[in-house]
Amino acid sequence: MARSRGAAAMLALCCVAALAVACGARREPTALRGADVAANAAAWTPAALRLRDSPANAAAVRWIQERLARRGKGDMGDEPAYFGVKYEVPPHMHDKFMKEWMGMEKTCSKAKGLDFFQMSKTLIDNTDFWTYTEWETFEDWMDHCENSDVKDFIDFCEDNDILVTLYPFEAAGDTKREYRSARGPEVARRAAERAAARRQEQVGRRRGKDTDADEVDPRDTTAHIAVNFHVPPSTHTEFEDAFEDIQDRVVDKEDSNRFYVLRKFATMNHHYVLRGGWDDLDAYMDHITSKSFHNLRQMTEDNDIEWYAEPFHVVAGSYDEGKDTMAAKRA
Repeated sequence: MARSRGAAAMLALCCVAALAVACGARREPTALRGADVAANAAAWTPAALRLRDSPANAAAVRWIQERLARRGKGDMGDEPAYFGVKYEVPPHMHDKFMKEWMGMEKTCSKAKGLDFFQMSKTLIDNTDFWTYTEWETFEDWMDHCENSDVKDFIDFCEDNDILVTLYPFEAAGDTKREYRSARGPEVARRAAERAAARRQEQVGRRRGKDTDADEVDPRDTTAHIAVNFHVPPSTHTEFEDAFEDIQDRVVDKEDSNRFYVLRKFATMNHHYVLRGGWDDLDAYMDHITSKSFHNLRQMTEDNDIEWYAEPFHVVAGSYDEGKDTMAAKRA
């Protein structure tokens, strides 16, 4: 009975999250580019990206230093790199912050080796913005941090007391099927057909009603969720296996899913984050009420895995998501 209540509580919180969804880099190149990179790696400090002292930033700096040391030994290869950055922005600064970010967005879209980027605003607070990026190599990310537009944006954050926290990630799950754009043209076609059908339903619901033409039905808004999991190291394998089971279901059954991505925090041995996006709220609700998602909830209860759900709104993103959106509009 307690287990059932726990599962119900988790589902209830996901539903609350669904309602919330509806409502809504500087471093010294001469010091690090020399032949003896390994020897200079320890010199890389939080000041290189203007990171303020915090446990998370200190851990990120150590991680970067280790990567630089590996590069100096020729042992890094062309491994991909994943980063999340949290910006704690005072409420009165939101508009100015977004203006500065959008001015830098063109630089992001053209950055060498950048496979995916997304700027988002969490919906459960009035301070936190996040960027999430995927890079072909760690070198590409380091080069991007030296761009003058990036440095200007970092200057803006520092000058306006915006706290910046850096989180390196590691990939988990099936990385080849995380995004809808990589799941084949048939999936994109079915998603476009479903979007067209939903627009017809929306017209039908509005017909005969005294509604504002610009009013948006919450069921037709996109839905995005980030779920943070605190996973005991002894259950990492079981947790990732359970995730891949539900990822299979998403890929096979959920054409309206835009992305379903699991990442492990590289600087912590027990934290994961799941990022998911759907075309509309109904598709998200179908997901969290599915048997596969129920099995994941059950697994977290059985293994004392804590989780915290954060709905978010996508403010800006890379071509991958835009391509899906444009395909749906053309249908």
